[in-house]
Amino acid sequence: FDNVKLSQSYTQTICLENTLSSPITLEIKPSNSLRYKLSHSSIMLQANERKSIEIELKLTQSLSSKTLKMKDIFYIKSDYFHDHITAHIFMEGHHNSAAIEAPVLRPNIAPEMNATMHVQVP
Repeated sequence: FDNVKLSQSYTQTICLENTLSSPITLEIKPSNSLRYKLSHSSIMLQANERKSIEIELKLTQSLSSKTLKMKDIFYIKSDYFHDHITAHIFMEGHHNSAAIEAPVLRPNIAPEMNATMHVQVP
């Protein structure tokens, strides 16, 4: 999230893709639930299905005058893996174009399945 001002809402969208040959349910939870609202905290993805989730940020408390950037974690859990993505918040006056790090999530499943879960930030 870039150029963030206190008491204003900001939205980013992430896209989750299931590359497994079986359906999977994902639970998504922010490390700071007071700052974020998710369009879905739980989603079911069929095999090779892709869905988007909106993440809304609203800072309601002042930060330290020296704090121009910070980060939060979004935990993603399923029966097969536990992973996370990192959201970076850059306050007004501090610019960065990569606000969300989107790793490839690798399920902890049988090696013969050889699958990955992709998180994409448009």
